[in-house]
Amino acid sequence: AQVYSQHYTYTADASHLGVPILAVTPYPGTAVKRATMNESYKFILDDLERAISLMQGKNNNTNKITASIEGAKAMRSRLFLYMEKWQDVIDNVNDVIASNRFTLTPTNKYEEMFISGAQFTESGRASEVIWQFNSNRMSSDFIQVYYSDPVNLLVSPSTKLYDLYDDGDIRKSLFKTAGSDKTYSNKYGKEDAVAYANWPINYKVFRLSELYLNRAEAYCQLDNLDNASKDLKKIKARAMGISEADVIISYANKKELLELIKLERRKELAFEGHRIYDIMRYKENLVRGADCNASVCSLNYPNNKFVLPIPRMELDVNPAMQPNPEVNK
Repeated sequence: AQVYSQHYTYTADASHLGVPILAVTPYPGTAVKRATMNESYKFILDDLERAISLMQGKNNNTNKITASIEGAKAMRSRLFLYMEKWQDVIDNVNDVIASNRFTLTPTNKYEEMFISGAQFTESGRASEVIWQFNSNRMSSDFIQVYYSDPVNLLVSPSTKLYDLYDDGDIRKSLFKTAGSDKTYSNKYGKEDAVAYANWPINYKVFRLSELYLNRAEAYCQLDNLDNASKDLKKIKARAMGISEADVIISYANKKELLELIKLERRKELAFEGHRIYDIMRYKENLVRGADCNASVCSLNYPNNKFVLPIPRMELDVNPAMQPNPEVNK
């Protein structure tokens, strides 16, 4: 739904094309058309509701890699954020926090949260991780090599992103310089003592910091600026290694505070797969920095190129499948 469809609020009633809904595996040759985005999200939310019901009373989420009530509610908080159902965002975040199973990782353990070889063990996974991929040993085509291997480096942060971080921000220390003098993010890296063959898969699906930012945005949209500011301070305090009382947030109105929250999402969740979807749901233009070396460095909103084309193979075998305009040629 994220990559093949425009964001949920692209149309006022989410009546634009979503994805096919397959409650059961269809018979070979069955022509399945795309549901609306409203129908797609309803299916996802119904599935999560059933999952939460089935997991009640179970001792789940101790290993942070299998299904859990907290993982489902974290996912719902993100879905409701995209749907702009602000109170539902707050309620789901509150439930996860009230479980008392997660705390923000201390500043001095921030990089370790991503790269520690201890993630192979249940006790070695960071306190703020709600759900992450199973820490098996990686193979050569995993995301780590794409983002964080200083030898096979393929992705570098833009100067525009790098300059957002203040000196002393622990998140800035995750940017490393490779032998090629290129900068890369160590969010998918490894400890120096860990052999490449034992590099753990460490992708974080949900972290507590995202939930605080989800809730901050929801509070802000509901004009509860004090609570929004408190959640924002938690993330900024951890990033700078100071107390929340020492964090100063200056804003004159709701719009200014929302911009600060959006900026903090960009810094905290960089390289974790959120930015493009935030740009879309904020209905903003995509404008890359001066050092952009892509074939397309800007897209004005709205734009058909924010979504991927439906694969030609799917269109060929499924006559009911609707293509995406402009990108399907």
